[in-house]
Amino acid sequence: IINHFYSYQLDLYAALTYFELSKKKRKLRKKGLKILRRLEGWMKDLGNVNCRSIVALLRAEHAALSVKDTGAVKAQFEVAILEAFSCELINMEALANERAAVFCHERKICKDSQSYILRSIELYEEWGAHSKAQYLQGLWRLVLEPEPSSVPL
Repeated sequence: IINHFYSYQLDLYAALTYFELSKKKRKLRKKGLKILRRLEGWMKDLGNVNCRSIVALLRAEHAALSVKDTGAVKAQFEVAILEAFSCELINMEALANERAAVFCHERKICKDSQSYILRSIELYEEWGAHSKAQYLQGLWRLVLEPEPSSVPL
């Protein structure tokens, strides 16, 4: 199944898993990076454009682990979101927004994390993944709910 559409999806989720796990076990980052480099090679050597949005998202995820400049990392996520949007891949756009929300939440950028997760939920709903949207609403409930006013009415 090498260089088949479904292998891109498998590679995406494997690399995302390695990158996430590498936050606790650093050596796993190399496995995620190896997958990213393979996908980049398919794009460059074979002219394969089917995995552009996947590569853009994985580049953003790798930057989130290795780049301290929050603005630069957010820009990488924006590239991933726009790439998915331009290819009309609603599910990838939703995932890129979701992952951008996680990044912003981890960096304590609450307003951005809220807007990214709201967009992600909206896109999952549009794509028909209602259970995923509902799951995210529950998971992000505290971020999505407005803070109660400290001033009594």
